Amino acid sequence: MLALLIFAAIVWTLRRLTRPAAAVASARLKITGVALLALTFVQLYFGALVAGLRAGRVYNTWPDIDGAFIPSAARLFFEEPWWRNLFDNTLTVQFEHRMTAYALLALAVLHAIDAVRSRAGSAVISGAWWLVAAIIAAGDARHPHAAASGADRSRAGASGRRDRGADAGDLSDRTAGRAPRRRRTQREAGSAGRAARLKLNDSNLS
Repeated sequence: MLALLIFAAIVWTLRRLTRPAAAVASARLKITGVALLALTFVQLYFGALVAGLRAGRVYNTWPDIDGAFIPSAARLFFEEPWWRNLFDNTLTVQFEHRMTAYALLALAVLHAIDAVRSRAGSAVISGAWWLVAAIIAAGDARHPHAAASGADRSRAGASGRRDRGADAGDLSDRTAGRAPRRRRTQREAGSAGRAARLKLNDSNLS
């Protein structure tokens, strides 16, 4: 959805540049506008590949991907022929999508700065900066998901370590000939606390 909003912002900016009543725009502004439009189409295509391969679920950390900002070439191009990695390799597709997003943001910022310096008109300048804001918002929308996934993995790892520690304690008890220790759940602990409070109230009433 945000990619389509970015696309609409680019089209709106280009329309402002081509209107006769608008301020005179440099040829460089028009070229960068067309380049932004083309790069947005490329990003939409890579986004479709990421969604189809579910690459966002496999590599959901940021800014690193597979433990590094730029993964090793052996991981990016391990399939033969090499060009298949551009479409079938989950890591390569996610890497392409991220690098294209960085390039799109850099080009949008340069385009906005160029519009300000060339005094292209308030409509063109505001449209260029709105485009930058939309790209940043599209990137920020992905970060909480990655952070939440990392937190979930940390909680799952801690829970797994606690369970493994408890199982190890039970195993040592069996080895020593003692009865295995029974872990008290949170519900059992709460029930025991309520029973103790009821018993205390009954003794006070009596």
